[in-house]
Amino acid sequence: MEELKSSALSFIAQNFAAVANLSHDLAGLADSLLSRLAKGVSEDGLEGLWQSHQPRAVEGSRDEGNTNQPLPSSPALQPFRSHLLVQRLYKHKVDHMIREPATALSRCTQCGEIFAVPYRHKLKCEAAVGSEGDPLAAAFRRHILDRGWKVQRLIEELRKKEWGWREIYWKLWGLAHVLLCSTCLGHFPAADLPLCRHHPDTPVFAQGRSSGVYPCCGRTAQRGPSQQRPLPQSGCAYQPHTPLTPPEAPIYTLSSDSALSDSVQKTQTVGLVHTLMKQRSLIVRLLADVKQQQTEESRPAEEEHEGHQDSCAHEARLLAQTGGPCV
Repeated sequence: MEELKSSALSFIAQNFAAVANLSHDLAGLADSLLSRLAKGVSEDGLEGLWQSHQPRAVEGSRDEGNTNQPLPSSPALQPFRSHLLVQRLYKHKVDHMIREPATALSRCTQCGEIFAVPYRHKLKCEAAVGSEGDPLAAAFRRHILDRGWKVQRLIEELRKKEWGWREIYWKLWGLAHVLLCSTCLGHFPAADLPLCRHHPDTPVFAQGRSSGVYPCCGRTAQRGPSQQRPLPQSGCAYQPHTPLTPPEAPIYTLSSDSALSDSVQKTQTVGLVHTLMKQRSLIVRLLADVKQQQTEESRPAEEEHEGHQDSCAHEARLLAQTGGPCV
């Protein structure tokens, strides 16, 4: 019997679109079977079924929590059944993802951001202590795990806001997958794709000095150790990240001498960028709003320094002529 179940689930996964569009009620399968099926069906397969029944919105397609909910057999309600099936499979995909160490999530005790645990030492924490006034130290600020926080808490909050499992899955996916940006040379979660911080204006340095100012905001700029370009800065404006993709992307593997491992990593990187670009409307849309809200909340503190920044910005425009520092 177990062999028959495995064969049937494998067949359904390989022919998902065709089988799901039949009159059979796959959404009514037992949770244990749906969980196994979710591992075999790709995100592309789920999204293909979801989009095939758009743009007709079916009321109740998010009500995937009640597995005993009776479904009408009328062909006119096939979109309802398809959306319900997609939501339930995404529910199990969420469960699988949060259990995988490679996609583990935690919250930072310093900034409150949710981040990918495997990339903790590569992601920057905006609120790390001990780096104020030190641009070099600021470039290496890292998150600290909140041992008492569980990702289930975030999922519960999103469910209370009536998020569907499809939306929740892509929200978590965007936080758990990390890429490298060729513009800022920093790692970023996929959900932060539109949030590459930079200074619109090139820093101005007096001759022979390692410190200068950014004319755009008046903040202090520091040259890097090579004296050829400034150290990484948080920036005063946003622009989209530019994900590095092979062959230019550096490869991080457990076995650095394994050509096969490098090949797999490169393929995974290309796959991540491809998925991000296809699903960017789900992955980045709400997190960008959160970032904007955080910026607005921090504005009062920044306004206290406007006088000094305006003065520095004015001096920056004169710096190239006078060679005097902004202090």
